[in-house]
Amino acid sequence: VSFKILDGALGSELIMRGLTLPKHIWSADANITSPKIVQKIHQEYVDAGTDYITANTFRTTPRAYKKIGTSKPEETARASLYKAVEIAKKAAYNSVIVAGSIAPLEDCYSPNLFPGRDVSVAE
Repeated sequence: VSFKILDGALGSELIMRGLTLPKHIWSADANITSPKIVQKIHQEYVDAGTDYITANTFRTTPRAYKKIGTSKPEETARASLYKAVEIAKKAAYNSVIVAGSIAPLEDCYSPNLFPGRDVSVAE
């Protein structure tokens, strides 16, 4: 039997290292404001023997950035997304695979806020 190991939490690790994570974008802004900390967390998982690391892409969506009033949500989300992948790739080596993560468009615990299939697919 063969097992593969996925990395662990990123957001709670950022909090434990002193970062404040805004409600709607959670850890997404750390890609821009604290890339060295994000990379260090990834690196620690790699050093611990993970087979997969999850890029910090969970809330890197225009919808999330619109909710906090960012003036250019599409550009900001794209920059955070690309930076998340870049950071994860720097930490990965040998056969470690970088995976992505995507959050629900609305709050994880409020399915009644789901904007519908058409909006979801478009976004």
